[in-house]
Amino acid sequence: MKIVTIQPQPIQGYRLILGYLGMLCMLIGGITLLPLLTLFFYPQDGKEAIYFLLPGMIAILVGFLFYQLIRGKEKGRLARNQDAVIVVSCWLLAIVITAFPFMLSGHYDFTRAVFETTSGWSTTGLSVVDVTH
Repeated sequence: MKIVTIQPQPIQGYRLILGYLGMLCMLIGGITLLPLLTLFFYPQDGKEAIYFLLPGMIAILVGFLFYQLIRGKEKGRLARNQDAVIVVSCWLLAIVITAFPFMLSGHYDFTRAVFETTSGWSTTGLSVVDVTH
C-alpha cells in the first residue's frame, strides 16, 4: 500500500498581494510612529503624540492581520503585473496613512494633508504650509 501525501498549494493571487501589503503596512505604521522619538527632547509637545500614535498603531494592527494570510506558508510567484499592484498600493497606503496626523491635528483637510505627504514621500519640496508664520 502506497501512502499519498498531498502537498499544500503555495499561496498565490490576491491573498499573496494582501499578505505582502500587510508587511508593508506594518512598516509604514512603524515609520508613522518615528516622530514620537522627538518627545524625549520636547516633552511639552506630548499632547500631539496621539496624532501619530493612532494612525501608526492602526496601520500596524491592520498590517499584522493581513500578514497572517501568508505567515508561515509557502508563497507562490507573483503573476503578471501583480508586483506593480503592490508598488502602487504601497505608495497609496503610505500617503494616506501618513496624512492622518495632519488631518487629526485639525490644521489640514484631506486634500492638503495628502498633498503634503505626497510631497514628503516623493521629496519634491512643494508645500501648502506657509512657513513664514
